[in-house]
Amino acid sequence: SISPEQAQDYWSNSEWLRRIDTGRCTIHELAAGVLDDLKLQAQPEEFIRHIAALNRGLMPGALSLLESLKDRYLLGCFSNNNEFHWRQLCEEADLESIFQRRYLSFQIGLRKPDPTSFEYVTADLAVPPARILYFDDREDCVTVGRSCGWDAHQARGVDEVRRILVSLGISTP
Repeated sequence: SISPEQAQDYWSNSEWLRRIDTGRCTIHELAAGVLDDLKLQAQPEEFIRHIAALNRGLMPGALSLLESLKDRYLLGCFSNNNEFHWRQLCEEADLESIFQRRYLSFQIGLRKPDPTSFEYVTADLAVPPARILYFDDREDCVTVGRSCGWDAHQARGVDEVRRILVSLGISTP
């Protein structure tokens, strides 16, 4: 009953999304809250099935790229993610062994692009910020990463990440 633009606006400003992404509510609480907010006549389990379907999984080629780097570099995952979707991704691949460090918003209680989340990661890594190579598809997150001293790059897919790694001399074509 709402337009795609209204839906985008709702999710962009949703307190429920902030709560689940920062570990302050469960998937069932999210479902009940959103259904109530939007006055939808769906059952929570039906809504949860739709939420599960939103997880597109890993991008093609991402796993092989990460595998090629993990023995030479400390790999970290810095993601606005909730426990529900993270578990889905981990069922697809053993991300816990690929990423030596995981900064998941639902675990650390902070979301990008909040500068505090970047400061948290920097402090935990205990390296100079300029040594942190960071990729994100969102321009606002890249801008904040750069403002925190990170070597931040916008990339909207695995091929773009590969091109940047080649340009930095980290990977070969």
